[in-house]
Amino acid sequence: MPFKIMPLESETETVAATGRAMATEVKTLSPGQSVIGVIGKVREEPVVEPETLTAQEKERKAALVAFLAKYIVPPETSQIHPNPAVDRAVFLRKLKKQTLAELRRFWTKTIPEEPSEDVILSLNDKWHDLSP
Repeated sequence: MPFKIMPLESETETVAATGRAMATEVKTLSPGQSVIGVIGKVREEPVVEPETLTAQEKERKAALVAFLAKYIVPPETSQIHPNPAVDRAVFLRKLKKQTLAELRRFWTKTIPEEPSEDVILSLNDKWHDLSP
């Protein structure tokens, strides 16, 4: 069965369209003039506002970070030369950067003193499935 070529559906510009845009822009320049910038349409990145938390929410976030850091096994990021200390540091940095809403995806209930083995396994599965 022969393969069917599907058109790529994205907002990226083709090489030919970029070349045409560059040629038209260069024609408008006077001799000796140069321009540094972007050819074509400039994509605007969405502005992310910093998270503002109350004191109670800050405590909840710190407790969630501590709980997740204690029971989730960090994924191996350094596979050529495994280094658990680096993996743990990367994992903790990633946990602390997440917002409270992102952390609540993993645990919404009250934090138990000693969770059961099933809870720990489900936490690890959720982390590997949902982590950004």
